[in-house]
This record gives sequence, structure tokens and C-alpha cells, in this order.
Amino acid sequence: MPAGAFTDCLKTKESSALESGVEAKLYAPGIGLLKDGGFELAKVEQPKVELPAAIDKVFREAFPKGEIQKLDVDEENGVTVYDIEFQNGELEQEIDIAGDGTILEVTLVVDAKAVPRPAMEAIEKAAGGGEIGRIENIDIRYETKDGKTVKFLKPVTHFAAEITKGDRRFEVVVNPDGSKAKD
Repeated sequence: MPAGAFTDCLKTKESSALESGVEAKLYAPGIGLLKDGGFELAKVEQPKVELPAAIDKVFREAFPKGEIQKLDVDEENGVTVYDIEFQNGELEQEIDIAGDGTILEVTLVVDAKAVPRPAMEAIEKAAGGGEIGRIENIDIRYETKDGKTVKFLKPVTHFAAEITKGDRRFEVVVNPDGSKAKD
């Protein structure tokens, strides 16, 4: 490939606003070409993703003081799901809302002391001496199936913990009684 061909095919817009202050041109989101020909990562502001009005209304009614930190939109079993991570005062929380406005599940980041003893023992056993990180209390109200939301007879509670063991990271999900939660 000729020397300039790579940068020519990436060129979308120019900018000289790299963090380092070195004059450069922005050729693709996050990639800057320096005058000396090297590449450097550039900070590019991502466009703000907005919730559809109906989903925003459901979120605001449930959590009027919630400050959205992160939003992911996925399709689960044929249902559009808005996964919203937010700060609710001092609490870190997450909510999944289906495209029709149904609240599927609500998650609260908790301290190990807030986890029932059998669940915490199962998490510790699964960690096998590894480091237990973030622990979440997940209350599931609906599931997605065949393009629809299906209500559980009663909410289901799980506890999920992030575990780091050496260079391996994984999540353990258990029921309050310590049994393994269904995948």
C-alpha cells in the first residue's frame, strides 16, 4: 500500500486539537496523524445518546433524581432494551426498560454486608481466593421472550459479583439462598 493510501482512506475531517498540543490532523474518530507520520490517539467527544420520550418518562417517574451515567441499547429475544446505568443520590444503580416502557429489572450496587449470608458464602467459594469486586442486587420483574415481555409471578432476586483471580475476570450470579442462578 502506498505511504499515503492508508491515511487517505481514513480521512474524514481535519482537526488540530490533540490532547498533546502537537499539530496533527484527525483522520478517523480517535486517530490522529502527527506531522512526523506517527499516529496518536485523540480525544473525540462522542455524541450524546438520548432516551426516547416514553422511556425517559418511565425512568424519570421511577428515579426522579437519577443522573444517567451510561446508556446501552440492545435487542434481547426480539425486544429492544434500554440498559441505563445511573447515579441516584449516593447509590449506583442500573435499570433495564423494554421499548414498550416495561421495567424489566432494577439493579443496586451493594456492600458485601447487604448480601444474605448463604449468597455471600457462595460468592466467596466461587471466588476461590480471588478478589471480589462490585456486587449487585438484581431484582428481575419481567423476562423477554419471542419479542414480548413476560411478567414473573413474583420478582426474582439475584446477587452478581465481579471476581478477579490472577489475570482472569468473571462474574458469579447466585440466588439469595446461595444456589447458582439460572443463566
